[in-house]
Amino acid sequence: MVAFSVFFLLFASAFLLFAASVWTVFEKAGQPGWGAFIPVYNLYLLTQIAGRSGNWVLFFFVPILNVVTMFILQIDIARRFGKEDSFGVGMALLPFVFYPMLAFGDAQYDGNEPQEEPTSKSNTFINEDGEQIETIPVDKW
Repeated sequence: MVAFSVFFLLFASAFLLFAASVWTVFEKAGQPGWGAFIPVYNLYLLTQIAGRSGNWVLFFFVPILNVVTMFILQIDIARRFGKEDSFGVGMALLPFVFYPMLAFGDAQYDGNEPQEEPTSKSNTFINEDGEQIETIPVDKW
């Protein structure tokens, strides 16, 4: 009976930490924290935090596509908080670890579309004769 009580206390503590984490992430993103506990509505709020259309909620009702959708949304959420894509994968695979890191860390939500880093700094070169030559960056081919 003592083992069950200890297990129950650990499980309840972990659940409360995760619940507080999700609430805090939602509030950091400007959404109501209580919305994290309402089924389907929480998925809608996740799409809003990720910057996706609310119609993406429908993808959660399609087998296999729901898993892909969750990964995409978690990666988008990580990007909106200034984190790497790998952090978003961690949020999808181990939410009970990565959500507290996001919630109680120093990450700030940026509702704007994350900017891609330019692949080339300049597409202008000077040849041996001193003439300026403009090239097409590889990512524009």
